[in-house]
Amino acid sequence: MKFLIAILLFLPPGSLRAQEITLFGRDGKAVAYISEDRERTIYLWNGTAVACLAPSGGDLDIWGLNGRHLGWLVRGTVYDGGGEAVGVTKAAATFFTEWEPHKEFKKAKPLPGLRRYAPYKPYWRTGWSDRPLAAFLADGLND
Repeated sequence: MKFLIAILLFLPPGSLRAQEITLFGRDGKAVAYISEDRERTIYLWNGTAVACLAPSGGDLDIWGLNGRHLGWLVRGTVYDGGGEAVGVTKAAATFFTEWEPHKEFKKAKPLPGLRRYAPYKPYWRTGWSDRPLAAFLADGLND
């Protein structure tokens, strides 16, 4: 019992929680994060749930909570329907990312809508989309 208490005292504070993965926009600012819950929900920094991830042939489909297919998460890069990058994880970023601000509490997540069919994957492009990551993810709430 003393051994268990000693281990708990010396563990870093965040090591007992599930890790959340931050998504950065093309400007290096933290825009959203992927919660490590069962549905792998994507939350905006203000705590609003907008999308969730689902496995799809080795990659991850990004589905809006309204049931609309938004794009793909492939090797740490978020791609839109046209195959252009709209966001990245810190591990996949090829640029400096800004410090992550304090996250707001997660708001109640609405029930997800019925999913439509996922489109065919486009050829991944090397460029960035003109659309900001926040606007891309907000399509997961709008019908």
